[in-house]
Amino acid sequence: MVEGALTKIYEDSGEGLVFFSSSMTTSILGSSGYASKRAVVRVPGIKLRDCRVKSSLLSIGVTAPPTVRVPFRWKLEFGNFTISREMKPQFSILLEDSIYYKVIYDTKPLFSTRRFEALEDYTLQVFYDSAHPITLREATVVNTYTKSKLGYSTTYMSGLLVLEPGDTYELKLNLPDIVGDETILYATLLIPSPRALLTLNTNIEKIEVEGPGFKVVELQAPNSKSLNVIIEYSKPEIKIYPKKVLLTNLIVVNRRLPAPPLSIHVDDVKTINNKVVIDLTITNDGSERVEDIIVSLRQAMVNIKEIKLDPLDPGRSARSTIDVDMSKLPSKTTRKITVNIKWSKEGVMASKSIDVKI
Repeated sequence: MVEGALTKIYEDSGEGLVFFSSSMTTSILGSSGYASKRAVVRVPGIKLRDCRVKSSLLSIGVTAPPTVRVPFRWKLEFGNFTISREMKPQFSILLEDSIYYKVIYDTKPLFSTRRFEALEDYTLQVFYDSAHPITLREATVVNTYTKSKLGYSTTYMSGLLVLEPGDTYELKLNLPDIVGDETILYATLLIPSPRALLTLNTNIEKIEVEGPGFKVVELQAPNSKSLNVIIEYSKPEIKIYPKKVLLTNLIVVNRRLPAPPLSIHVDDVKTINNKVVIDLTITNDGSERVEDIIVSLRQAMVNIKEIKLDPLDPGRSARSTIDVDMSKLPSKTTRKITVNIKWSKEGVMASKSIDVKI
């Protein structure tokens, strides 16, 4: 039975772009036993030229036993700025053995300081001193930036939604506008069991996500102001515990980016000494130089290997080989691996993915 809900937190369109970043952690905080009084989480950021922050939201998720009373005292620092001294959750939901709490902060005022805005990534520090431990689970940043020649339209849903085996959840999302020819859906999920298997479907792309752990999922979505997302939790052959899967964030972004096009060609796929070896050719089909090229291998939306390439001039190609140990692939692999390539122009990132049979 589906429990909880997602709430629309932010909706906007305009000139610029949307930045989404989510980091997983399992830091146990407290003053007794194996707990620590301080946790540090690095949240990747983005450094853009000639732009300003239009909005900035920071979402924090923690789990705690029912014995922990809320609100509770803590100190939360983001980029060395104190943003909270008391945990007052806006969302909470009961899991099998704990309660998941979530709070969202408006962090735009921090970006008015030049020292904060210049950072390429941010450090989140949590200080908590209590005999009743809590576990820090998630730190998610959703920022919008104004920048000429770029366009975005976005809807950000957040909250706590629990699914159990056999559940199917369908959510209708509406964008305020269509400004470009690419629409991306991002979702974050907490999957406790290695036997849990979920399917996310946007009618353009369908992927399977396995547990355990915190997962960040990225899918192509239709270029439409209205789109449906279907999440199915397959019923396993045997009973599992814990079984509840938690959906914490869902954001859809339609965007217009001027990044030069790169094409990927798979030259060869082979297995050598228990390693999957993939030979690639990357070509710059555009008219401008491409920088910060990163090629990564993904399985179930998790990066398992990545390499960085030298800049590519217009019309030039580069051959590259990337490999991964078979032991890093899950036993339930569908014998398919995703090659993802990211590149940037003036600090703006774009990406492209292809699936490779292994």
